[in-house]
Amino acid sequence: MRFDLTQDVHRLGRDRTWADLAVPEQGWGVISGQHIVFKREGGKYRIFDGDGYSKPSTNGLFIKHTRVQTQQGILLENNAQLQIGQNPQNMILMNYVVAP
Repeated sequence: MRFDLTQDVHRLGRDRTWADLAVPEQGWGVISGQHIVFKREGGKYRIFDGDGYSKPSTNGLFIKHTRVQTQQGILLENNAQLQIGQNPQNMILMNYVVAP
């Protein structure tokens, strides 16, 4: 599945009323209803776990084995690998790639 980031703010999750980047309910249970917020900062995006304010996701969001915090977030670099969940049997890996 591919998501193109084009807006100032994007939300990824299973809750279709909240997320503009919605994933299917079935087979994607490791992703929370409100799992990730992307916010544009200049030419890059900062990524936040959960709703981006106070509610973290259930299974977490990790970059380089570090959990992304709900309020501070992490500024994404090209080719960053995002990991959702910690169980190797039930996790999702995504790559953040800046288009040329």
